Amino acid sequence: MKPETGRSPVPTMVVIFRGPSPEDIATAAEHLVAVGYRAFEVSLTTPDALTAIRLLAAAFEDVALIGAGTVRSVEDVARVREAGARMAISPVTSGPVIAAAKANGMLAVPGAYTPTEAVCAREHGADLVKLFPAASAGVDYFRMVREPLPDVPFLVTGGVDAPMAHEFLQAGAVSVGVGHKLLGGDHLEKHDWAAFKRQAARYLAVAHGESAAS
Repeated sequence: MKPETGRSPVPTMVVIFRGPSPEDIATAAEHLVAVGYRAFEVSLTTPDALTAIRLLAAAFEDVALIGAGTVRSVEDVARVREAGARMAISPVTSGPVIAAAKANGMLAVPGAYTPTEAVCAREHGADLVKLFPAASAGVDYFRMVREPLPDVPFLVTGGVDAPMAHEFLQAGAVSVGVGHKLLGGDHLEKHDWAAFKRQAARYLAVAHGESAAS
């Protein structure tokens, strides 16, 4: 799959699933793909996460990047790769996890919070560095971290709503991970897919600086 930005192998939006059933995740992803989302992460804290990854990989691997989140060990890397994930996202930086992901032909996206951690992640071979938690740090913090590190590609995640996603992208983030701020509410839980799809389209429009349809 070609990158969306020209700077990153990861599309500008990564939808983070944490909690729904595999079947609901697959159905939600279908609607998200329809409105323009092209990357999904299933956190390993989700019940039956590997089944969800398998469903996403089987249905969408030709059109979307499928990843696994909360990948914290070499064993985790092996499990998610076997399930079909092509990206390993972690809350922390672990040299062995990064190496295992690269050895398995996956994108490695470890978590970092400080400039030292970000540089360490890149020195270990990270494709992107996940700034987490992004919302509590704020866009100004991200700008200050990025200023001396313009060559480090950042994925920002953690409580990022649509207006903030736009700010982060404008400030130089190559990708934004979004979970509750997109998937929250009861549309998914109630299987109100029409409302869910509208909500997803609005988030994407605002994040990209476009006018959101009502």
